[in-house]
Amino acid sequence: MCAALCQVINSVPVVEGVDDSYVWWPEPSGVYTVQSAYKLLRAHTLGAGDPVFSLVWDSAAPSNVCGLIWRVILDQLQSKANLRKRGVIHSDEEARCSLCLQEEESTSHLLLNCPRVASVWARCYRWLGTPTVLPYDCVSHLQQHVSLQLNSKQNQLFRVIWFAVVWMVWGRRNSVIFKGASWVEDEVFDGIQMRVWFWLTGRVKGFGFSVYEWLSNPILCLQSVA
Repeated sequence: MCAALCQVINSVPVVEGVDDSYVWWPEPSGVYTVQSAYKLLRAHTLGAGDPVFSLVWDSAAPSNVCGLIWRVILDQLQSKANLRKRGVIHSDEEARCSLCLQEEESTSHLLLNCPRVASVWARCYRWLGTPTVLPYDCVSHLQQHVSLQLNSKQNQLFRVIWFAVVWMVWGRRNSVIFKGASWVEDEVFDGIQMRVWFWLTGRVKGFGFSVYEWLSNPILCLQSVA
């Protein structure tokens, strides 16, 4: 290990009169980006061929949201179950889900299977007019979050809704724990609808629908994007 470190240090040219600076070597520009870090870590963990990861960084969601989804897929979210594995919390009581207070708060329980969250998912699919029975693990759930009414490009936008649900649930869970907030399903659901509309309006060319059009018929809006 020391020999390898010395080799790296010796390979760096030292130029007199030039100030030291930080350079992110995976990027040709030398500037750090979340996407380049994701690609680097992905190559060393799950491998470049894992198809689920192509659904993450090709998304129209903001990069910080994609970063959260990446952690969800790797099960590296700071859920209570993961904190318990690391010795941060210890008892069954401490590890209970902050929303339902019934089961251990694993990533999949919190984001999919908690009764309060499951009710939000059901409400989203009623809004989308897409009746479905989805798996209980996050990777399969994301992969099967598709609409048969949409083509592959449109389904890429459709998956932004999945990202928004996860983002809103995680944010509200943290507010419940750290700010004493309450779980209000209407607020969570409304937040999901509006976040997706903001993201698609600001980031997708040709998506120029009003809030009313989006809330009334989201599938038709997505179908209208070439």
